[in-house]
Amino acid sequence: YEIIPLYLSKENEFYTGSRLRDINEYRDLKALISKSRRVILVNDRNKNYLVRYPLKALRKNIVSEIDVAFPIVHGTNVEDGTLQGYLKTLNLPFVGCDVFASGLGMDKYAMKIMPALSLLPTRYWSSRQLPS
Repeated sequence: YEIIPLYLSKENEFYTGSRLRDINEYRDLKALISKSRRVILVNDRNKNYLVRYPLKALRKNIVSEIDVAFPIVHGTNVEDGTLQGYLKTLNLPFVGCDVFASGLGMDKYAMKIMPALSLLPTRYWSSRQLPS
């Protein structure tokens, strides 16, 4: 397997390139992005591709085919189920939690009451504190 690093910017743009493999490059995100290739994920006939964006006329625009995603992410809009939902819409297999589990894990209130509603003993809730 070939590992293809992808960076998802705060503007929700995907970038790829060999420099994304070097942790020191992340000290200057603007420079890193300027040295990387912007891509989009495209599903075509149940195959997923990284495609150059914007498209270039008379050039090969497919950067690579993707078999599976490893969402190694942190923060809002990526570990709350949003990214997993996007990958599901592309029918792109991914590792880790599904949309529901990711969303539940980021919702602190729901995550705390789920064990209590399941009658599991918790430190934070008693049956008298559960919402009706």
